[in-house]
Amino acid sequence: DKNLSYARLQGLDLSEADFTDVDIRLAFLSDTNAHIDPQKVRNKDLSGTNLQGLDLSEADFTDVYIGGTNLSNTGAKININD
Repeated sequence: DKNLSYARLQGLDLSEADFTDVDIRLAFLSDTNAHIDPQKVRNKDLSGTNLQGLDLSEADFTDVYIGGTNLSNTGAKININD
């Protein structure tokens, strides 16, 4: 079971980590250089996750739950009309 829920990993270099089917809800992943594909994390659930400072400018947030997620300085583009 891949579970990083509640993990405090901010500042670590996670640029090579694979988050496919990983539970990252409520994790602190700010400033980690992680490459997160919202379509591939477990259940498309990013609720409460701190992603501040990650490059999410090309990420697809279609049908992804982002309640309480910190997307500051990520370049994320969220379409609220879908």
